[in-house]
Amino acid sequence: QIPGGTKEDLPITAQKTQLYTCRINDLYRNAVFSDWVKVEVHQCVARGLPPQLWQGEPVIVLNPTEQRVEVGKPLQLQCAAMGVPAPSYQWYRNGNLLEHQKNKKLVIPHTKASDCGTYLCCASNSHGEHWSNAVEIHIGE
Repeated sequence: QIPGGTKEDLPITAQKTQLYTCRINDLYRNAVFSDWVKVEVHQCVARGLPPQLWQGEPVIVLNPTEQRVEVGKPLQLQCAAMGVPAPSYQWYRNGNLLEHQKNKKLVIPHTKASDCGTYLCCASNSHGEHWSNAVEIHIGE
């Protein structure tokens, strides 16, 4: 339970990523629970988000970063967006869809020379889509 969490709205200052649910009781001690919601905390979110007339469309809050990786070493890229409903993700390399890379994190455990190129992420929901910045990934010996 959260102190002060007895009203229909719960204002919080989130310190870390957490899951929340709401329990609603009646006078007969019957209870129902809301769906779970995940509140994500990102250290590098720009001020002024969400945009003034925001309708819930995805807004990128964390872009992937350029990297140099040795062959055989792991590559991890990260993208995050806020949106209502929560966005789904799709990664691309050199403009080509990476079929099984549908998470915020793109992970290649053992890179090959052919993994080099330009990567970007698309975050989408029922209100639209937004693309991350494109980043160059260099794979070397």
